[in-house]
Amino acid sequence: MVITFHHLSTVTFCNLRPNKCLSVQSESLLLFFSLHTASNELLYVSEQAEYETNASFGAICLPDYEKNLSQICVKLWGLRHNSEQYSLLYNVQVNLRDLVCMRNASQGFESSQIIDNSMIFGLQDVSFVVRSDLRVPIPSPTMSIVEYAKSKLTIPRSSYTYDDVRRLCSLSNGINDFAASESKLCEEIDRIEEEFLNASTQEKLRSLKVHLHDLHKYVAKQHSLNDELLSSIWAKERQVKALLSCLKDEIPPKLELIADKLDIVKSEVAPIFEALQFSIYPDLVELLRTICGVIREVFPIHLDENGCNYSIAHINFPANILEILTECYEPQFVMVGSTSESSVERINAGLSVIVHLLLHLSSLLDIKLKYGIVQNKSHYFLVEMCSLFRKVSSANSSYAGEFDLVEARYPLFYDAAGSEKIAKVAGPVKSYELKNQNFERALLLLKKNVIAFSSDVMDLYSKYLYGKMEVGKLTSNIPVECIDNFVWTINYLLLFMTAPLP
Repeated sequence: MVITFHHLSTVTFCNLRPNKCLSVQSESLLLFFSLHTASNELLYVSEQAEYETNASFGAICLPDYEKNLSQICVKLWGLRHNSEQYSLLYNVQVNLRDLVCMRNASQGFESSQIIDNSMIFGLQDVSFVVRSDLRVPIPSPTMSIVEYAKSKLTIPRSSYTYDDVRRLCSLSNGINDFAASESKLCEEIDRIEEEFLNASTQEKLRSLKVHLHDLHKYVAKQHSLNDELLSSIWAKERQVKALLSCLKDEIPPKLELIADKLDIVKSEVAPIFEALQFSIYPDLVELLRTICGVIREVFPIHLDENGCNYSIAHINFPANILEILTECYEPQFVMVGSTSESSVERINAGLSVIVHLLLHLSSLLDIKLKYGIVQNKSHYFLVEMCSLFRKVSSANSSYAGEFDLVEARYPLFYDAAGSEKIAKVAGPVKSYELKNQNFERALLLLKKNVIAFSSDVMDLYSKYLYGKMEVGKLTSNIPVECIDNFVWTINYLLLFMTAPLP
């Protein structure tokens, strides 16, 4: 039996004296110790303990160490109450062969037997001390740790364990296999020796060595491939077994649970749909009817004195896009009170009110417009996503390239600075006409927005309100001559949404 520091279980520092240890103060001092190899490699750091004359620490659990240590270094560290760094108080080299046995650890020891600043080591429930730390000889005959280890060798083993028996059987089988291999090899050697008696032995041996080396490589490679194949087969078998087990044990209960939950959901959804159709949807439409009535009061729409055009928020607005462009390209001025007002200002103001009202209705009904509208300060812009072709240099084709999606913004207000003169081709007399391409494009997109929005409103009412009445799908019913009459279309939608429920 070999006793090493791996069997160390406890360490006790005895007779600690302030005048012996460096800067030790008896009040508010925390201690811990560390174990190192002879080359100062850290093995163990203990828990903290408060300062006492005989400072004992908890049970020690040392890590497995490949080398058989016979000598270690023990360092004692202390932390004062007014300091943040630990100070080295005690540093000593301990040789395992210099330890002597005192008595069992359970019996304790007398502090008077040991000099100041000594250490008691507990190895296998036996107390050991450095021979030089003994103040007076121990009354009972002392025994070194080497003698103690030798005495442990005389203790007979109680019995063989199962692992010992298994190792013995393995050794016996191995010996038999080696004996059979030896007999077979001897026979093979004798046979080969007879074949090479009358031949060039050295040359054949060299050839055989080369072939044998190649054979070993092929065999090793084949073994590696076989191992990989077996590993893959076993992995697939485990996956198949897991899947079969899942299909057999887990899937059917889950399917039954899902079917039960679906039945529960179906039973709960039907009353919800009924409540939505007969209670919630009509209430929402009634609330929407009230809000639209307020909107009609805030933004009143009326026919003018001639009964041809509509006015919105007391702003007379043209009946179609052509009239809008005519009044913008050929502005007219009228006196309003003491100030002069141009038709361009009136058109821009009317467009702002129409766009503001359209955005408000879109937000109220949660209907997304076909073309987005953004606001920059007091002006509105229509946004259109366009594909821009970007050429890419290619040796194979001169048409190589890719499309990028870009955002184009068109102003929903007329600005004379954006207009340009374009020559008329038709006719003998050369003439010019004004064109504002961005503004005209904005009016066209606004027309598409209003038509698409009115169609979405009808679809919404058909789905959630009139669908249960078997009226069928509602149509917008906008006359062809009023398609680009923005104020008429807005007024039609407001009248529809404020009409009494059937």
